[in-house]
Amino acid sequence: LLDTMDQSRFSNTRGVVRSLCNVKYSYRPFLEKCNRVFLLNLKELDTEHFSIILGLYQSLQFNNCDFQLAAKQRLTELINTCTDPVSFTKLFAALRPMAAQETRERLESTALLLADELNCQQALAVVETMEEMECRNSQLINKYIIHLSYVVIFIQGVDAVLPPCNLSDLNAFAVAITKWVQNDHSYWHTTSSV
Repeated sequence: LLDTMDQSRFSNTRGVVRSLCNVKYSYRPFLEKCNRVFLLNLKELDTEHFSIILGLYQSLQFNNCDFQLAAKQRLTELINTCTDPVSFTKLFAALRPMAAQETRERLESTALLLADELNCQQALAVVETMEEMECRNSQLINKYIIHLSYVVIFIQGVDAVLPPCNLSDLNAFAVAITKWVQNDHSYWHTTSSV
């Protein structure tokens, strides 16, 4: 099937790798074929694609030096284009583990600049990557701890409201919180808005 697929349609190949990951089946010869398709389409891959592919490879415990080196080079080239919170978070998570020290410092300084613009999910992704890489940048750690502490304050407030709620109330509450967390960054700027 893979041999008959259009090699420029790497999203199909990514779907095949995702399927292998879903069934927890790591067949190396097949993954090597998929990897060749990705390597042929490096210029078409963006931060999100690299992030997904590297995550799938990690789940399947498939380490391919050629792809990792190419991903590292391409993601390093994309640093200057990832100025929005979504793409930066994906870039940070994908590149920081394999980046050279100078690149790590660039990523950390950008993470510091963008911290106020990240929602709690993005901030948590950055913090998890920092933890995995044993980040020692105290300024960055303090900045993200402050942001995540606002979320903790909010959760404590929610805990007080939840016990008397029925299932319908809980559903409405969950929908409202989800929309708020996805769309509103104002709660990060002052404690009183929490």
